[in-house]
Amino acid sequence: MKISQSNNIYSNSFKAKKKEIRVADDIQRQAKLKFPCLSPTYMRKFYSVFKNGDTYENINQTLTRKKIDGNISIIRQDAKEYAQSDFTKKASYSYNVNYALSELIGLKLLKSGNCAEQALAVLSALGAKGYNNTNRAILKLNVQFINKKTKNVDFETETPLGHQIVTTTMNNDKYTNDNKIIIDPWLGFTDSNSGAKAKYKSFFAKDIKDEVENSLIKFKLQQIENKKSVMRSDYDIKTKIVFEENEDITPFEVREIGYYTDLLINNK
Repeated sequence: MKISQSNNIYSNSFKAKKKEIRVADDIQRQAKLKFPCLSPTYMRKFYSVFKNGDTYENINQTLTRKKIDGNISIIRQDAKEYAQSDFTKKASYSYNVNYALSELIGLKLLKSGNCAEQALAVLSALGAKGYNNTNRAILKLNVQFINKKTKNVDFETETPLGHQIVTTTMNNDKYTNDNKIIIDPWLGFTDSNSGAKAKYKSFFAKDIKDEVENSLIKFKLQQIENKKSVMRSDYDIKTKIVFEENEDITPFEVREIGYYTDLLINNK
């Protein structure tokens, strides 16, 4: 089952969006049409049958998902080996560009990709359009235990949520590092920084609840080592979604990825 723009979990209210967000979303949709793919994590999350409260897959679904998982492993391993090869090291392109191009070729050929591959396809499409202040980022959950009496943060954790997205300014100076446009091709939406965080708090509600409990356990263990105790009622617990750009990639490299993707893959 191909994941196209019709599979969006969050529909965009285009009349309410700023122009840059509408343009970014249109580019995201174009990228998904150029790189149609199956995502095993998406299939598991949205296309499994729920039985007795649990996710259930029939044998065909399981075999299909495992085959696609295998394809993604091949894509990532081939990209790593290609980017590190002696031939590639002598080329004029950087490691980031070589890795991205190899991964995108694999995505195009095998039509298999999770959030990371789909985010790279969108990054390349933005680069091809000249929107070079763009990067992939991972989602993290920040949990803070704020002492009600002192108002100090007595304990804090930051944990990856296992999801990749795209951040961009669309070359507009008003979008700073703390207020970039967020593009999520896996879930199928484009939104402002604050709008995206609200969506993720809803989508990852169970993960957030579980991570708060895990963080509380870590806090208690730390305090036990310090011969102290923790009463949950003594703390306000604050959670926030963090977008952490996970690649040391330059705007020039984004432009190169976009240019060579169009040249080599899209036959432009």
